[in-house]
Amino acid sequence: MYKISIKKENSLQASIIIAGFTALTVQVVFLRNFLIILNGNELVIGIILSNWMLLTGFGAYLGQVHVFKKSSINHIIVTQLFTGLLPPISFLALYFAKAYFFAPGVLPGFYDSWVLSLLIMAPFCILSGALFTFLVGAYSQLHFNSRAAQVYALEALGSVAGSIIFTFLLIRFFDLPEILIVVSSANFATAILVSIAWEKKPGIKHTLFIGLLMWVLLHWVFDWFAFARASNYKGQIIIENRDTPYGNLTITRSGDQLNLFENGMAVYSSANDAANEECVHFAMAQHLFPKNVLIISGNISGLYHEIEKYQIEHVDYVGVNKDIIEITGNYFGIPHNDHLNIHHLDPRLFIKKSNDFYDVILMNLPPPASLQFNRFYTKEFFEMIKTRLSPGGILSFQVEGNSNYVGDEMMDLYAIQIRTLKSVFNNVLIIPGASNYLLASDSVLSYRIALAVETRGIKNQFVNKYYLDDELIEMRGNEILYHLDQDAKVNLDFYPVAYFKRISYWLSWYNIGIQWVIIGVSMVLLLFMVLFRLSGKAMFTAGFTASSVSVMVLLIFQILFGYLFQSLALFIAAFMGGLAFGVWLSVKIVKRVSITQFLVNQLLVGMSVLLVPVFIGFYKTGISFDLFNQFFLFAIILFSGIVTGVQFSWSSDLSQGSFESKAAKIYGADLIGSAIGALFTVIVLLPAFGILYTCVIIFMINVLMIGWIRVSGKRYL
Repeated sequence: MYKISIKKENSLQASIIIAGFTALTVQVVFLRNFLIILNGNELVIGIILSNWMLLTGFGAYLGQVHVFKKSSINHIIVTQLFTGLLPPISFLALYFAKAYFFAPGVLPGFYDSWVLSLLIMAPFCILSGALFTFLVGAYSQLHFNSRAAQVYALEALGSVAGSIIFTFLLIRFFDLPEILIVVSSANFATAILVSIAWEKKPGIKHTLFIGLLMWVLLHWVFDWFAFARASNYKGQIIIENRDTPYGNLTITRSGDQLNLFENGMAVYSSANDAANEECVHFAMAQHLFPKNVLIISGNISGLYHEIEKYQIEHVDYVGVNKDIIEITGNYFGIPHNDHLNIHHLDPRLFIKKSNDFYDVILMNLPPPASLQFNRFYTKEFFEMIKTRLSPGGILSFQVEGNSNYVGDEMMDLYAIQIRTLKSVFNNVLIIPGASNYLLASDSVLSYRIALAVETRGIKNQFVNKYYLDDELIEMRGNEILYHLDQDAKVNLDFYPVAYFKRISYWLSWYNIGIQWVIIGVSMVLLLFMVLFRLSGKAMFTAGFTASSVSVMVLLIFQILFGYLFQSLALFIAAFMGGLAFGVWLSVKIVKRVSITQFLVNQLLVGMSVLLVPVFIGFYKTGISFDLFNQFFLFAIILFSGIVTGVQFSWSSDLSQGSFESKAAKIYGADLIGSAIGALFTVIVLLPAFGILYTCVIIFMINVLMIGWIRVSGKRYL
């Protein structure tokens, strides 16, 4: 009977938990900042997560190169140290790379985004993956048997802790540089703890402690993050930078003009009178007596000034991020008027709960380039809008493009949006101006805007007979409508064709056909399926399925509630908690797993994806409510994590090889499958087949894997 050192075991457990905490925290912060840098949508999230898991899986494979004898703890100490050092350095590299390689205002394309994220994340992710293999080797040798599943579970628990701490503490009370200091300090402290427990030379411990103090002092003295961010706003002075639960807000000054950026995208500026006038008067001039107005997002100061030119009685302004209102008030000014009421609420939820009726609804949201905003351009949302419009009420919103030239891809987007509006409203117009606007109503709409403004005696600087030619606007508007595809698809909540078309439009900027992206991802998928042994193939399929389920649940949550940015860490916590529970459950269920039990669990992995259409069925019946819907979505993620955790544990038991080799191969297969699943589902399956058929396809992949293993007749994988 060997006696295990409790001190050594506790130090390794602490190292594993901190590794999970670090990986989760850095992953979420990476996502937030890549979205800012790349002006990204859910496709960018897929790219980042895919690269993250590919690199981490590659690191796990590299970790098995070392044979762990006396040097294993040294590897853990050094790797833990660098996983704490690298995140701040990576973030500096990210912002400076964007400033150096991409001109201001130029968005990186698909391949640029893929390569940039791959290179920036590679050092940290590879070391993080190698650390997992190192820890499995040391922990297993300490117990003289394989402990891969236990390490996997402890790392998952560390990720759960990281998710909760990040969501409820770090992001609320610390800015990103301070969060990274916390991560660095935790890894330094853990490296010191391991070196003490394993009785390393005093010089090592002293060096680590001095390094920790110097690292914290460096961050305290030098605001490196502000310096890095400033490089992306050349020619502008950053006045304020604020991280909020919904993303990053930046106020800059260029000359006498103030600019507000949200997650790196320009929202509005102080010198934009033409846009304010078009947004308000194109719609307001259509209504004979507009009394009640709803504004959804936008520069409340500039818009309200224009609305006041009418005899209005009541204005509601709705914006989900209260920090935007606060910053707007500080720098742009907010009108104080008894007619104006400001609401901090998701617009869909506000409209759903409101009992008021509006003569005009002005929507000032970004285009449907992400599911976060596509949910405001669907048939379901327009139907909600219609219930809040008074007789003769008008909806107005801006669309991308300009009046002089509209490309083919943009025409397709126009066709989808207009077809969707016409499925709800009787009349739809497109008004060309400095920007193009879509107006929808069940009453008659007119292009005679300049005439209507002059008849009312409204004094405008831009929207008047000297700025607008009503006949020319009508001719251009009708020409656009004439060339639109009359058979365009309707944009729906659960089949967001406008979002999918927007991805295609984004790729077209860089002469990239989406078919080449599909072919490339498909070839990588097939390559890995051929290379893995049976245990690796099964775990690859499980990872692919779990990732696909997670992606679809996250997208559905974004569609229904719109604050995925705020809840992302909690979803990760649910999945990682499920993984940890699944590993524990696998040990409690059976002491020695059989192939039949393994295949039954593989079937449960496949069935987890079928819970997604079950949820949609419940939602469409209308009998569910918001709290139930959120609980159901978290439950799907949790169940997927549990069966994936069981599969990881049993895959490790049924595979052959050394502790390190089995851990590296199974862990790597899991991560690589997850990486390809995230990207393949977003780029290929969902756009081509929609959610229902995507779920059926993924379920059948698991059924085929079960058949493959059963036909092989092997007792070990």
